[in-house]
Amino acid sequence: MKVLKFPVDTEAGKGFDCLVEDLNKDGRDDLIITTYYKEQEEGFVFVYEVPSDFPKGVFRKHIIASGFRASDLIAGDSMSPGSAKSFHPHVSLVGNKPSIMLSGDDDGCHYILTPTSEQKDDWS
Repeated sequence: MKVLKFPVDTEAGKGFDCLVEDLNKDGRDDLIITTYYKEQEEGFVFVYEVPSDFPKGVFRKHIIASGFRASDLIAGDSMSPGSAKSFHPHVSLVGNKPSIMLSGDDDGCHYILTPTSEQKDDWS
């Protein structure tokens, strides 16, 4: 099998987790990436819109959460955030944009990221 390999973002920091989900409910998959910048000591959750002309198109990047800081008490290569999982907090919300359950990994916390808008072009 021949595999095509190409970077989505060469400046995304140290990646931890990746999830594929139609996050904005536009009918196309998006990539949710958790990443940490060691130099800045800050973690982020990025969403990349998969281009319609994949794999040649440009992945549009959105920052949906930031400000994650790993604990100073943990020795070694600590980072935050960690794993991400999408879910709907109630059956009546299925069909709406999903929330994201997020492990803080080395910050010792867990988070729920909830969309504030159902508009497809609003990433808040």
